[in-house]
Amino acid sequence: MKTLHEVVVKQWLAEPLSHAVRRALDQLRRTDDVHRIAVMPDVHLAEDVCIGTVMATTRLLYPQAVGGDIGCGMSTVRLNGQAALLSDERTAAKMLHKLARIVPSIRHSSGW
Repeated sequence: MKTLHEVVVKQWLAEPLSHAVRRALDQLRRTDDVHRIAVMPDVHLAEDVCIGTVMATTRLLYPQAVGGDIGCGMSTVRLNGQAALLSDERTAAKMLHKLARIVPSIRHSSGW
């Protein structure tokens, strides 16, 4: 059985987390097969999950982790390579930069 300290959590926050979001993230840390969690600046509480989080697992998929805004343009892509490559921030940044150049994206204005 894993301990909470074994789950790696990286956060990129614009403001402090609310109590409800902290509680939901703690629950996510306790979920079976979750090994890493990334918390984005737009994190907020939804029905079952925190929108604005990404979790890494090794064998289980959690469809409820997609949240209610599945049409937001997200996708799951399997990459051919070891996850350890991404533990180096420079390598991860290079990969993200290259993916941003080659993956088509459409940005929609909220009209606000």
